[in-house]
Amino acid sequence: MIRRLVVSDAETYVVLRREALDDSPFAFGSSPSDDRARSVAFVREALGDPRQAVFGAFDPELVGIVGLNRELSIKTAHKTRLWGLHVRPVHRGCGLGRSLVEAAIGFARSLEGVGFVQLSVSERAEVASALYESLGFVTWGVEPAALRFDGANVAERHMQLVLLSGAA
Repeated sequence: MIRRLVVSDAETYVVLRREALDDSPFAFGSSPSDDRARSVAFVREALGDPRQAVFGAFDPELVGIVGLNRELSIKTAHKTRLWGLHVRPVHRGCGLGRSLVEAAIGFARSLEGVGFVQLSVSERAEVASALYESLGFVTWGVEPAALRFDGANVAERHMQLVLLSGAA
């Protein structure tokens, strides 16, 4: 089951987010020590913000997450940002990642005036890149050495999905 997380899901989200950062250090810009989402209070506040949403996959416990937030500036409010996609390894390969991203795209489509969903994906995340491409995201640029972990640099692909015809 996929559903939007609510404030009462904050503690469970924090646990899964920490697992994600530990499991896939090259997939996230945050590290466990500097992640804002390590604070349950921060997550509660974020989950209550109507300009953004975090979706969870449940089986029956929380096993997957993805977030989407709308840009705040008047000049950039036509864009949203997909972030933090993670599915526990034992639950991968059964379509939960796709369902989570589709839920986030649906939320973006529900926001008046939003024409784009943007994301960044590590060059090491080949499965995620293929998922995004299959959903219509296109690469518009590559940032060399976007992430550095344990002395290794990793590039990120910047991708975008156009939601409104004529928006591009």
